[in-house]
Amino acid sequence: MNYPFDLLYRVKKPASYIGSEYNSVRKNPDGKVKIALAFPDTYEVGMSNLGFSIIYDIINSREDSLAERLFAPWVDMEGLLRERKIPLLTLESGRSVKEFDILAFSIPYELNYSNILTILDLCGLSILSSEREGLPLVIAGGQCTTHPSPIIPFIDCFAVGDGEEVINEIIDVFKEWKSNSRDKKELLSALSKIEGVYVPGISKTVKRRIVRDLDKAPYPTKPLVPNTEVIHDRAVVEIMRGCTRGCRFCEAGFLYRPVRERSLETIKKLSTEILTSTGYEEIGFLSLSASDYSNLEGLARYIKESLIPSHISVSIPSLRIDTISGEFYEAIGEIKRGLTFAPEAGTQRLRDVINKNITEEDIFKTIDIVSKEGWNAVKLYFMIGLPTEREEDILGIAELLNDIKRRYRKVDLNVSISLFVPKPHTPFQWAGQITPEEAEEKIRLIKKNLDRRINLSWHDPKVSILEGILTRGGIEVSNAIITAWKRGARFDAWTDRFSWDIWEESFRENNIDINVYLRERYYSEAFPWDFVDVGISKEFLWNEYQLGLSGIRREDCRKAGCYNCGVCSY
Repeated sequence: MNYPFDLLYRVKKPASYIGSEYNSVRKNPDGKVKIALAFPDTYEVGMSNLGFSIIYDIINSREDSLAERLFAPWVDMEGLLRERKIPLLTLESGRSVKEFDILAFSIPYELNYSNILTILDLCGLSILSSEREGLPLVIAGGQCTTHPSPIIPFIDCFAVGDGEEVINEIIDVFKEWKSNSRDKKELLSALSKIEGVYVPGISKTVKRRIVRDLDKAPYPTKPLVPNTEVIHDRAVVEIMRGCTRGCRFCEAGFLYRPVRERSLETIKKLSTEILTSTGYEEIGFLSLSASDYSNLEGLARYIKESLIPSHISVSIPSLRIDTISGEFYEAIGEIKRGLTFAPEAGTQRLRDVINKNITEEDIFKTIDIVSKEGWNAVKLYFMIGLPTEREEDILGIAELLNDIKRRYRKVDLNVSISLFVPKPHTPFQWAGQITPEEAEEKIRLIKKNLDRRINLSWHDPKVSILEGILTRGGIEVSNAIITAWKRGARFDAWTDRFSWDIWEESFRENNIDINVYLRERYYSEAFPWDFVDVGISKEFLWNEYQLGLSGIRREDCRKAGCYNCGVCSY
């Protein structure tokens, strides 16, 4: 056991800190490149992250390397560690991070930033890279590395894009350096020569790494089985990566282009091996848009003929309203009794603006199919604050939902409202973001006009404002992150931990005008992320933004032909 029993006895979820999970890997560290993988959120969240699992498996599959894990401790555990002056330890061996060669963060979400500082500090490391000498080298990967400016002062180097190949190259360079040198500057210089690695102070630009063939990409067939319930507690197979739907607000839809698929045979093989090695009785088929998988019919047949007869439950997130047939729902009808869809906007005009290529007819057709197939619960996602939004668009959300409820009274409707946040590397990166007061007024308007039988929930608008600032901010925002962290900011994505007062005061103290980050941008403005080449041309994104403002839709390029976004020749 890594921590004293009497300490674990005092925290809410001690199973998060003990390790020894089924399929966990423990190696003799002698002569190996030792990497501590850090996830800046709780164990429950991090253990559900596929990218984190993939990198853990790749490193531990090498004879010359080892990977061990640590997660951001919840506030009760953090307090006890500080009280007892015990460092944050890895789960596998209970060693201090100072004994490792590399501390590697996986950062999927901007609201994790304050937790990065918590982990660094609890590991006994300076939060500023400029004050750290020697090892461990601190690197970061994950989606946030495509706009890393606010956290540049905390990280030694960034791995941008798909990590399956670049992690091996980083290890190889590190091994070569360690056998010949001890000068950290030489190591950083060597790492900067790897495509996909950005080293602040050395690199001028960085090009996103892309794995071209998912069938050949490494994938964990013996994933760890958590000690306690986690967010997605099931086997997972990624069936495809990327999306070409072109929803103009969607960061992942542009960052993960081009579309790459795993063959059905590979999916079957991975599913069998993972289910056998874990004992799971549920499997999820993961992608940004599962219903766009080209062999969906074959996948449905595999579910119906192989998985369901074996009493394996199946989860298929990210279904598209306009692409699923009644035959598909019939095939998967025994899976569960709830489905999730994202119309995003309440009127056709606004759906055209954001390039959400579904019609009201598509929505009703889908609800009709699923209700006839016996699905008794549907969750729908909408956004407010989208570019060109009018009051009629807000009222349109309530009207659409009320109409669904009138037609399908037996279907439980659960609706989630979120605030639009402009994201880097998307057509809407130039758009403005509405204030919390404006968002609250729009939510009141929806509530006032919504059938009371419909379950409505919404995100705190102030959380979305913070996300917007951290997303589109530059390096100057790092000082506010430090200030907020010192004032107690932790787990900002968690409702019960988020404190707008802390962040508002921190921005004020560091002379950061919130309104500057909410405003609409001009074409000629330089962005803090312009040095990151994700493969999508800025000119293409601007043209898409103008098309959106004009309400002009574009079809999926896999069907309509190439729009020259740039990624296919990247």
